[in-house]
Amino acid sequence: LANTTVPSSMMTRSQSRTTPQLHHSQPSRASAPNLTTVSIPQRLVKLGLITASITILGVGLLLWKTFLSAQPTDYKTDYKTDYKTDYKTNYKTEATVTGEQLLEEADQLRKSRQYQEALILYDQAIAKKPDFAEAYWGRCYSLNKLQQPEMAIVACNDALYFQPNYPEAVWSLGQAFDQQQRSVEALRLYNQALTLKPDLTGAWLSQGITLQKLGRSVEAITALEKAIALQRNLAEAWMTKGEAQMTLGRFNQAITSLNKALQIEPNHRNALKLRQQARKKLQR
Repeated sequence: LANTTVPSSMMTRSQSRTTPQLHHSQPSRASAPNLTTVSIPQRLVKLGLITASITILGVGLLLWKTFLSAQPTDYKTDYKTDYKTDYKTNYKTEATVTGEQLLEEADQLRKSRQYQEALILYDQAIAKKPDFAEAYWGRCYSLNKLQQPEMAIVACNDALYFQPNYPEAVWSLGQAFDQQQRSVEALRLYNQALTLKPDLTGAWLSQGITLQKLGRSVEAITALEKAIALQRNLAEAWMTKGEAQMTLGRFNQAITSLNKALQIEPNHRNALKLRQQARKKLQR
């Protein structure tokens, strides 16, 4: 049985039955893809992207049209009325501005008693020129006026570090010591400043005021007269002179000096008070 030969006619019929099944289960490479499972989802994605793009474009055009309709038709603007401002130049952003220009504007503010504003510009001047002795002195003076003697001392010392024989800085340092009740040290500095600059009016005035506080009225009058000789419209000098004269019992002279102070500054409280006291003394 193992060696039995199958007739060729029978083999042919068997192959004829099985061959179609094999060809049916293995499609040809050239056969077309299944359009139902592949092409339809891709088309839906493309259609969705196109629809979204059209929607976004339409919204954009609508917004642009609304923006254009809101714009004024006349573009002429009166900048003088629409953009009025009192702001000062921010010199930190102006590279062309020099430390000297900043110092000049700061000094103007200081002289008009705008001490806080002056300090800002002094700081900017120092940022431009770190060894600017004049700017450090301006800081010292302004801080004294703002009654901040500790910071004033630092600023004056900085000024004197860069310019050791700076009479204004020596005088202002004395004023800072005076505010700290260090009158002896203050007098020494006033004398030093006047040695460097004999016509420094402020130093004579400060010296006279301090001498009067210490009860050295005769010396105070001498110093105050020096200040008045240099600048006659110093109400504080006339007032302090009148106070010193009252201390010495010279009431008529005191009233004369106090009247001078009130001519310069009619509402000077201390001068008004002292004159009233001097008049009462004369009536006794």
